[in-house]
Amino acid sequence: MSLSGANHFKRAWPRILSFAAFFAELPGGMPAHLPPVPKPLPEGMRRGQRSRFYLFHYPSPHSAKHGGYVTDEGHATDETTRMLERAVNSSHNSVNLTFDQHFDYIADIYDGPHPFKVGKVDFTFDKHFYNSKKLNPKQMADWRAGKVDILKNIIVDEIVERGRVGADVLVTGVQAQKWWPSLLAEAVPLAREEARVILGLADLPPFDLAFPSEQRGELPSLPDDAKCADSEVQHPCGALKCMSPGHRARVDAAIQFAQRGVLPEDAIVEYFQALSPKHGNFNDTERKQLQADAKALAGGYDGPSPLDKELTEEQKKARTEAISKEMSMRARGGSKVVKAAADAAAVGHEEAVGRLEEIKEQRRRTQAQGGSATGKANGQKGAKKKREDAAAERPPIAWVKIRLLSGGGAVSCPVRRGSNQIKKNSAGHQVVYPGGCKTTLGGYPITFPRCGRAKGEYIVIKGTKVAVMVDDYTPPPRVSPTLLPPLL
Repeated sequence: MSLSGANHFKRAWPRILSFAAFFAELPGGMPAHLPPVPKPLPEGMRRGQRSRFYLFHYPSPHSAKHGGYVTDEGHATDETTRMLERAVNSSHNSVNLTFDQHFDYIADIYDGPHPFKVGKVDFTFDKHFYNSKKLNPKQMADWRAGKVDILKNIIVDEIVERGRVGADVLVTGVQAQKWWPSLLAEAVPLAREEARVILGLADLPPFDLAFPSEQRGELPSLPDDAKCADSEVQHPCGALKCMSPGHRARVDAAIQFAQRGVLPEDAIVEYFQALSPKHGNFNDTERKQLQADAKALAGGYDGPSPLDKELTEEQKKARTEAISKEMSMRARGGSKVVKAAADAAAVGHEEAVGRLEEIKEQRRRTQAQGGSATGKANGQKGAKKKREDAAAERPPIAWVKIRLLSGGGAVSCPVRRGSNQIKKNSAGHQVVYPGGCKTTLGGYPITFPRCGRAKGEYIVIKGTKVAVMVDDYTPPPRVSPTLLPPLL
């Protein structure tokens, strides 16, 4: 990639490499993602005279597995950029671009794939890196000068080598919108002057910046003292959580604006709107696949997404195991603790790697002991837990075929009767109340009501369809509650 980078970013590439080395040595710095070289567009598609810049906050820690923003095939490497890639391709039948065909330059304010959390707090650039507690005045000044120098030379290359007259800039998220417009405003006049000298012109060559407008998707050239016109283009990561319909429409409009020189005139981007059940063209299958992809990434899967290509049987198995592993670890270790540790471990954080090993060891210990560590530590409660497990039917009482909607074929799942509950009846005697029948698939707990589940019935968890029954299954009748002898 270095040779291609040097050929494409003729003036910027040496600055990019130099800054990456500088950034890695700073307190709180790390190995940086380098900008991929944009791949040529398919035959019949033209880029036009405007550059496209994608500028964000920091790379996802999951992208560290691929060493950068794109895979070897050119697809995006984390949940957010994968959605951006699919948003463009969903806008028109004739559009089928890999992520490295979406932009002329992509970068983050913080250049490395940092964990999402610092302790219990979301990582932010200025709170956890660029401040006087982390960096001294010279380091802060050198960081800003280095960023401006890269942008200046990127723009010089765009003007001199490719004849570009401006850039459409997609900036999303609070931190990105806080920093990138001012850095670009500082770099543009420097770049125009240097390009004028290189080209031997009497006047400055044109190069304006256009940001997505909140109202119409159009914006005049950005003055030097202006701020980003739309401070409300939210980060796309919220699309699978709680982004409002208005903000979804705004992200779609921003993407359509940034790709206006490439997309056909009749193309309409409404991808992020379609990920919401409130939208008339709601794409439930796409949403579930994206959610499953996010779980697979967190569980250690580094293969392709079924949204990008047909998976081999080996890839399907690895993806299902990763989803199951992530769901199981969250259930046993606490979702926030495990997620933070997994994010940090993905980028080589030593303490996080150790913490994940502790969680795994705790899981192995718990399984070997046949009860919860908490119950064992509480004396009488631990004894009760063992009696409940002993009273339950542990061997499978049936095998039932179920298929996950996130992908893959039908799987034969062992159905077991859950742990019985021991409670006191009205007479004060301890009574065993039989547990219900249940199984798990892909990390999802699946219960069976007394009336059973029919073939073709969807299994809904927290309001979302996650699987479908391939077989009919009705649990055997529950036995009547039984009295237990008193505890010794």
